[in-house]
Amino acid sequence: MGPLVDQAPASAAHEKTAPASTSSLWTGEYLCRLAPGHAQRHLARFQAAAHWSYVTGNPTADHLLTTVKLNVYRAFVQNMAALGMDLTWTKEDAISPFCTSRPWPSVHAIPAHLQPTPTQRQVPHHPWLDFFPHPRMRDRLILASGYDDDELCVDIMAFWNSNDDDPGLIIWGQPWDLRNWDLSEGFLRKWGWTVQECPEWLHSTNSWRSLRGEKRLPHSLFQMGASQPPAGPGIAQQD
Repeated sequence: MGPLVDQAPASAAHEKTAPASTSSLWTGEYLCRLAPGHAQRHLARFQAAAHWSYVTGNPTADHLLTTVKLNVYRAFVQNMAALGMDLTWTKEDAISPFCTSRPWPSVHAIPAHLQPTPTQRQVPHHPWLDFFPHPRMRDRLILASGYDDDELCVDIMAFWNSNDDDPGLIIWGQPWDLRNWDLSEGFLRKWGWTVQECPEWLHSTNSWRSLRGEKRLPHSLFQMGASQPPAGPGIAQQD
C-alpha cells in the first residue's frame, strides 16, 4: 500500500473537535518513501523562497502548486493524529488497527467523518486509506482492485512533481471537515470513481470554485475517472 513516511517522530495526543497538538506532528520535513533523493533539498529551497516572498510582501504564484501539495500532506498528518495514530502507522507493512482485534480506545473521540465504517472494520487495508476524510471514498478505495495507491499518493501529495494539470486536492481548513476540501478537475478526471456518491464534495468543491469566480464542475465528473479500476465484489454489492 502507499505509506507516507519512512520514519516516525513521537505521536501527539488528540481531542474530539480540534486536535490542538496535531500541528506538532508536522515538523517541516516530508518523510515519504516515494520521494526522490532530491526532495528534501527541493523542500528546503522552497521553504526559504516562500518565507522570503512572505516577509518582503511579494508573494508569487509559482509557489502555489507546491504549497497545495504540502498542505494535503499536512492535512493527512492531522487526520492521522485525530484518529489516534502517529507516523509509525504509515510504514509499508502496517495494517489498519480498525480491522484487527486490537482494541482502539480513542474511537469515541474521533471526528464524525473520520469514524471507521463497517468496511474499514472488516476488510484489511493500509492505514493511510483511513486518513481520507470522506467515509464513502475510504470504502471505495478499500474495496476496489486494480489501481495503484502509490500513484494516488504521488498525485495528491508529491510537491516535487507539481504542474497545472495535476490531479490534486486542495484543503482550506480543518481536514476532518468535508466542507473544507476542494477537488481539482484533474483529480476528478483521473480519480472520479473514488468519489462516486460523495455529494458533499460536489457541493464543497463548487462552493470554493464559486468563491474564486471559476466555473462550477458538472456532476458527471464525480461519477467516473479515466483510470477506474475493475470493481471488486464489495464495490459491486454497494453500488
